[in-house]
Amino acid sequence: MQYKFKKGITDTQIDQLVKYSQTDPTILKFTSDPTRFKDKTSASKWINNVVVHTLSDRDGNLIGIAWFHQKTLPTDRDFTEKFNPEDFPLTFAIRIYGETRGKGLSADFMRKSFDSFKPGNVWIETSFNNIPTVKLAEKFGFKQVSKPNQRGKIILIRNQPAT
Repeated sequence: MQYKFKKGITDTQIDQLVKYSQTDPTILKFTSDPTRFKDKTSASKWINNVVVHTLSDRDGNLIGIAWFHQKTLPTDRDFTEKFNPEDFPLTFAIRIYGETRGKGLSADFMRKSFDSFKPGNVWIETSFNNIPTVKLAEKFGFKQVSKPNQRGKIILIRNQPAT
């Protein structure tokens, strides 16, 4: 099956994003997407403030989304090493939906997203038991710098690779 990578998201894909956010068991378990994308209005408003990349099938149906968001790194954690949180002004998130999850698309999608945007230093927050996301992040040079908080969330950071 052919997949398309694109910066941006279509109106139809926003509808699909809202549906996945309310029905996909993995999304419901590991993310705050059910709140963030509770309806089309909230999803559209939120998307206007981030850099979005989408992965779609040949018919344009959403199968994945990734975004970079200017967001302050939380400092209410027990960090396991010293670093300046202000050096990490962007967060990154990636989702693969439905039947395409587990097919090895995340790594290429993440690489294309980073190559397209060139974000600099970035951080990720994920559930400590979301092993696929933790392993993917580590593959891309992220390192865990916090213990799980009371919600089981950890922080991973990635310094901009030297050029």
